[in-house]
Amino acid sequence: MEYAQTTHNSKLIWVGMNELAFMEDAAIQENVAVGPVVQDVVHTPEKYELTHKIVYGILLVNRDEDYEQSFQRLTESTNSFFSTICSNQCHTYRLVDLVVKQDSRLAKAHKIKFAAVINVPGDFSIQTGNRRLLTGFLRPQSSVDPVTDIYNRQGLILLTGQEDDPKEKWNGKGWKQYINLSRLNDSIKDL
Repeated sequence: MEYAQTTHNSKLIWVGMNELAFMEDAAIQENVAVGPVVQDVVHTPEKYELTHKIVYGILLVNRDEDYEQSFQRLTESTNSFFSTICSNQCHTYRLVDLVVKQDSRLAKAHKIKFAAVINVPGDFSIQTGNRRLLTGFLRPQSSVDPVTDIYNRQGLILLTGQEDDPKEKWNGKGWKQYINLSRLNDSIKDL
């Protein structure tokens, strides 16, 4: 299992196992606040050579959050930031655009399906080694630190698949025509 539920301030939240391991390791360090322990690595075109990738995923909405409000916030996440924690680093990428798919069966389970185009380094991969999916979260523009964002987020993002670049030196334009609907619909299959 690559994610689980835990509580924070009496609120039931979803966390990725990579996040949980980081938070436990950071909390063990005596007299050290958790937030400063993580190194924020923001992937910008000024610092990294970036490409566009189409990804598929699910937002697992925290049970204590309003589903409709979470759905609306996700649909409004165009041109926002997405982060994932690996060891003691929080990698942040630009979420350029997304399409959210309404599904009444998933709504009952507090899950939201989507396809998105993100701006990432060329070697970015969702599935590596024994990891089948990549967990992460949306970062607000007014982000304090990654750990606070994890505790305050509305749910956990699970990236379950990605498309190969449709053409060489692709700039992300017209990305919606490259969405594979069967992969989008299958994004929930193994969860």
